[in-house]
Amino acid sequence: MTTLSILIPTKNRSEYLDDILSSILKWERKDFEIIIQDNSDSNKTRNVVEKYLTDNRVKYYFSSEELSVIDNFEYAVNNSSGNIITAVGDDDGLLPAVMDISDWMLENAADAVLTDKADYVWPDLISKYNSGYNNSKLRLKKKICVEYKKIDPIEELRKVCNHGGTTMGLLPRIYYGLVKKDCLCKVQSLTGQFFPGPSPDMANAISLSLIVNNFYYLQYPAFIAGSSSKSTAGMGLKRKHVGSISEIKHLPKNTLSEWDELIPAFWSGPTIWAQSASCTIKKINPSYALNYNYLYARCYVFFPEKYKCIFDALKKGRGGFKSMITVLFWYIYNWKLRLDNLLPKIWRKFGKIDSTVIVVDEQPNISQAVKSLITHTKNYDLNKY
Repeated sequence: MTTLSILIPTKNRSEYLDDILSSILKWERKDFEIIIQDNSDSNKTRNVVEKYLTDNRVKYYFSSEELSVIDNFEYAVNNSSGNIITAVGDDDGLLPAVMDISDWMLENAADAVLTDKADYVWPDLISKYNSGYNNSKLRLKKKICVEYKKIDPIEELRKVCNHGGTTMGLLPRIYYGLVKKDCLCKVQSLTGQFFPGPSPDMANAISLSLIVNNFYYLQYPAFIAGSSSKSTAGMGLKRKHVGSISEIKHLPKNTLSEWDELIPAFWSGPTIWAQSASCTIKKINPSYALNYNYLYARCYVFFPEKYKCIFDALKKGRGGFKSMITVLFWYIYNWKLRLDNLLPKIWRKFGKIDSTVIVVDEQPNISQAVKSLITHTKNYDLNKY
């Protein structure tokens, strides 16, 4: 029996994939599989994976046709055989503790578990804004807890909708979380897809929140969210996560034609997440609605150059003066959030350390970051509960 399927959809990022594979395959457990879903333009990824194929836990699938990121994820789920599914990027990391979490899920009839995560920035991510603060560092919260806390997914969905679909909050998901495959199959039976929106992470989170029953949160960093020069997270750190929808090749072909007219028509983190939330909700339960005014405010804060697109979407909502006042309120709120995020970086420049976070310097790659994270979590017994 395959307990856990670890999905790694990848394209043209073989240099990171090599590192995460070498890290995971050191695990002693045999009842998991790694699904590598490759849509690269060359044989580089295949050449990296080839040396690991003697290990029957590695399953490699290649598609030569140009795929959207959604299609690559869809294929990965279809090729999986585990009772439980998780997904990571090729520049991410995960701890062997995910196997203990999988065991707990099966023993306790849990549909999904969302864990905490640590953060790591690869040394190749050069940015004039963040390099000195982030590069080659592992960050994790000091507070760790091994008690599984039950979460109401619908209440979390309402919170996400109130924030305009710009955050995933504590929604269930396979990306940095674990979900029973049966739940993904229920989503597919309702919508025709495992990921019914243009951004797989948000589409997955929204759809699962409307499907799962027994959902838990674990404040334990079982995953490491990696940011590299080629990742969308890296693009965000370099302030390049913005563009024309029609020019973003990894999006599904119908993204622009199905775009919600109340969402500003440009590609960015907040707008593509909002669009994914909007179209997923419409396909499963249209009774939920996004707070578009929050979305407009966040876009004005982070993408002021797109003011015309934002205002055009706002006008279509016909909110009038009351809507403008609400946008102003959320605008101030988002500026506060942005300043709160900047403060730790400012403190660090003046030699002050954030007492809630552990920072581990000189981490050259994700496998070293995983070793460091294991060291910092070794005194926490996941089998306690």
